[in-house]
Amino acid sequence: MPDGCAPTSVLIVDDNAAAARTLSVVLRAEGYYADCASDATEALDMARGQPYGAALIDIGLPGRSGLDVLGDLKAERPELIAIMVTGQASAESSIEALNRGAGGYVQKPVDVRQLLGLLRSGVEKQRLEADNRRMLRRLSLLYAVGAQAGGGLEACTTLQETISLVASLLDLPAGGIWWMRGEGAVPLPVASVGLSEALTAEVTARLAALDPTPASGGHQCPPWRDIEVGHHNGSACWRLRVIPLQGHQGAVGYMAVGGPDWVDDQVEEAEVLSAVAWQVAVAMENMRLYEDLRVALERLQEAQAQVVQAEKLSAVGRVVSGVAHELNNPLMVILGYADLLRDDHDGLDTREAADRIFTHAQRAGQIIEGLLAFSRGARTVLRPVDLSQVIGDSLDATERHRIPGVVLQLGLPGSFPTIQGDPGALQQVLTNIIANACQAMGEAGGVLTLTAGISDEITLRITDTGPGIPDEVLGRIFEPFFTTKGVGQGTGLGLSIVHGIVRDHGGEITADNRPEGGAVFTIRLPIRQPEPDVVRTEAVQDAPWLQPTGGELN
Repeated sequence: MPDGCAPTSVLIVDDNAAAARTLSVVLRAEGYYADCASDATEALDMARGQPYGAALIDIGLPGRSGLDVLGDLKAERPELIAIMVTGQASAESSIEALNRGAGGYVQKPVDVRQLLGLLRSGVEKQRLEADNRRMLRRLSLLYAVGAQAGGGLEACTTLQETISLVASLLDLPAGGIWWMRGEGAVPLPVASVGLSEALTAEVTARLAALDPTPASGGHQCPPWRDIEVGHHNGSACWRLRVIPLQGHQGAVGYMAVGGPDWVDDQVEEAEVLSAVAWQVAVAMENMRLYEDLRVALERLQEAQAQVVQAEKLSAVGRVVSGVAHELNNPLMVILGYADLLRDDHDGLDTREAADRIFTHAQRAGQIIEGLLAFSRGARTVLRPVDLSQVIGDSLDATERHRIPGVVLQLGLPGSFPTIQGDPGALQQVLTNIIANACQAMGEAGGVLTLTAGISDEITLRITDTGPGIPDEVLGRIFEPFFTTKGVGQGTGLGLSIVHGIVRDHGGEITADNRPEGGAVFTIRLPIRQPEPDVVRTEAVQDAPWLQPTGGELN
């Protein structure tokens, strides 16, 4: 008897009827089913009607030779076990037979043991080739599904392409994937091939009653279940093999493959389907995580936009409030003196009134000029500058800010190297810092110190004995609109403009607290400057506080 893998039918092609009958009797005694053909035409007709597993072919056939018959049969069934039978074997004919796909040859009179050995060898080779093809198919399936399922995060398109690929590679007419959006959720059909809407709905209802939790083996070997659908309406019964999809975090859905009236051997082994299901499950889990992340990101972006808008409105409110108060003060003085002039008030010094109107109008203009300088940058003309003159003018300009209790100490060299700069802009820098220092020390007074050093650059230091700068705001004092002063006491633009002016001159300004108390501002200006009369624009946009910070304005 042949073993379980042996062919059950053998075609004997020999023009010698007696020899053919003898071989058929021997093979039937061994458990094979044997048929006989006397020529090439009859052999091909019989082979097309019966899937023979092996053929014994006489080389010396009338008409077409046995080698030609061998070629025709192998063309019809490449896996056919072909054994050549000859009475006069030659090296040339043997080599030719092997080249055309023969598995061996025997000489007449036939040695039965040799023949049966060749058949068994052919069967084993056939089995190994089938195993190799099956293994290659498995690997190809797993690779193709893994590449497809992991190739995208757009769920519907990726899963549709994946189930189409699985059904195609398994030679099955139908398949589908159902997604569960959480433990215990109702399965939702997200992809299918070959399934009508009615069948999809029926399968969905059946899946809702199943438990996706594997009974044993964990996610590496989820159990499969066979279900039948479609038989209630008189149509062909559909059988589907259902595999629960288990990811890292639990059940994510189901995959089903099958078709009408399929049998078990039409579907790959359970472990292959399990491996495919595992890949699909992990891909679906990643898609679900990606979707959750996308939704969370959208919500975060909406929240950030709302926070940015609120900060912008808050910043605009603070600026408008401060600017309104700053402008209101000089305007009240202007209006008051203008009203006195209009009424020709007795005892009014007209010259003094005009001076006051002029001074406060100039103050209002400076406020507006500061806002314009911040918003669009001011044009700076660099020319030779005597820094001693700039310092003197700055001290004169800030004299009205100095409270009687503030003592001014100077530590300046006899002369400064001539640098290239804008004297008005540099005076604005010193005036702003000195005025801020005097305001910080307040009525209690203190010591205001201005020193300078000269090396490869000029270093100016302005220190005070006031309360210093709080640590939590030290890093923000050069930001636009940021101020620690109350409403009406500042716009938060002074130091931001100062920062831009110093940078425009190629220098650097820093602020810090002194260990013994008080604040210190350090200004470094390079001695080597560009050529005279070079026109620059204040680099307000290059200041670090204007770099994007999530839309925050202070």
